Amino acid sequence: MTEHRASLRLIDGHPEQPGIISRAELLGQGLFETLRWNGERFPLLSFHEARLKRGADWLGYDSGQVISSFRSELAVRIEADLPKQPASVRFQWSHQQLERGYASHPGIPVTLWQWSTTVPEPVRTLKRLALAEQPIVENPGPAVKHTSRVDQVVAADRDGAAQIRCDRDGYLREGLSGNLVFWRHGQLCAPSLERHGVQGTLLNWLLDFARVQGWPVIQGDLPPAALQRADAALVLNALGAQVVNEFAGSRYNLALPQLTTTLQAIRQLLS
Repeated sequence: MTEHRASLRLIDGHPEQPGIISRAELLGQGLFETLRWNGERFPLLSFHEARLKRGADWLGYDSGQVISSFRSELAVRIEADLPKQPASVRFQWSHQQLERGYASHPGIPVTLWQWSTTVPEPVRTLKRLALAEQPIVENPGPAVKHTSRVDQVVAADRDGAAQIRCDRDGYLREGLSGNLVFWRHGQLCAPSLERHGVQGTLLNWLLDFARVQGWPVIQGDLPPAALQRADAALVLNALGAQVVNEFAGSRYNLALPQLTTTLQAIRQLLS
């Protein structure tokens, strides 16, 4: 299948003019979302919009302006050009800032859209999870998808294993490639992300799905030992779910009924 890629940078809703530089982009002052397009629609769109609004409100941006730019540009400039096949779409919002320094009065909006048809399957296998050496830092405020996430750059996958990160007290938080969930004794367990990491859109969907299914849900401070004794585990992000085979010498039950039900629903949602 032919690969398609595109990039579009807009200033106040119009294609960029050459020679205009925004320091807000260079300094990492902005918000972003990565969405999955299933060939016809964005299945998790409402979750992305809600997180984008929370981030804009916390950073002091005009959230109405951010959401308006997102919705109008998506409808007018992006959806019509997307292919009838799965794609990943990245939206970045910042404001034009020409003066020096980090703190300035917000200028006109600057948005960057990028999309590619190189996108993973909705469900795939993750051979092994390992604990990261670097603890995850505490968020300075609400969890948002901010363009300046140095902690993600410092931490890197090692030894062929995807990493799951703990806080400084040793409790599980999130992976480098997404949110962690696992089942134990029939309960769906998810580390609390109130002060660390970012709660993803597919995780939010799964928590709603679990409650509809009548599964008990536990969110809180969970130690690595709980993950080691789990029945099955997933790493989730907006592009899909990764089924974990092994963690710390423990191999998981890939035939667990709750896991099978969840994966079937994710395939239906994202395909």
